[in-house]
Amino acid sequence: MNLVKLVVLMIYWVTLVSCDVKILNGEEDNGPEPCVRVCAGTTGRESTLWYNQRANGGLRSIYTTVDISGCEFVRVPTITTSLEGTGAHGNTLGSASIYGASTSNFRIHIYAPTITGGMKDRNNAKQYKWNIEWVAVGFIC
Repeated sequence: MNLVKLVVLMIYWVTLVSCDVKILNGEEDNGPEPCVRVCAGTTGRESTLWYNQRANGGLRSIYTTVDISGCEFVRVPTITTSLEGTGAHGNTLGSASIYGASTSNFRIHIYAPTITGGMKDRNNAKQYKWNIEWVAVGFIC
């Protein structure tokens, strides 16, 4: 198969795949359907920057900000998230609760009580390689 035929087939395939995405409603007015993008990523097991959030003198939660600017959305996308890691994340709260979503980032707060009623901190998150895996669907024009 020559290069021209291969490129034509690839364009045809991409066109078919992109036609399968339809946004019924979102946080803002919809854009034109040909402008829909599905974008996905992870904050990374070794690279997620977790921060402790304190309130009333104690540890309340940990949080991270997820950069989605590379998706090039022009309206706030619909975002789905999960917390991934090597352990101790099965009883956490908040991994699907998105704060401050914008076209370029969003924040996730994780509350992770231990068996003794304490709170996991950012060092525990690093130890267990917690990271946020995400999929965003939105408009790019």
